[in-house]
Amino acid sequence: MTLPGKLTLIALSTAFVAACAPDAWRSSDPDDPLYASIQSRCPDFIRDAEGETRLQDPWFLDMTARYSAGRITRENYVSGLSTYWNLAPDSPHIRCVMAAIAAARPDLAPPR
Repeated sequence: MTLPGKLTLIALSTAFVAACAPDAWRSSDPDDPLYASIQSRCPDFIRDAEGETRLQDPWFLDMTARYSAGRITRENYVSGLSTYWNLAPDSPHIRCVMAAIAAARPDLAPPR
């Protein structure tokens, strides 16, 4: 590969990593109150049909980190979950996740 090609590859890789939320590429920390709340309050949602935990899913980690950091709105987060897992936006699983997030982070609770 030529030097300009290598530099382009490095630049694109850096841009890709920078676009991700801070914890998108790590497993959820069980001591993190946000993920601990989701895990304890929504056990039926956390395990997918194959028995894998959604708390290891890079997409879920990225979206949740973006939402908790205020980079996306509540509506965008719910819409993303709904589309990604083919669930209705008001499904029990999504309502559970949103309630768990609000319990761990009251600043993310919907206005009353």
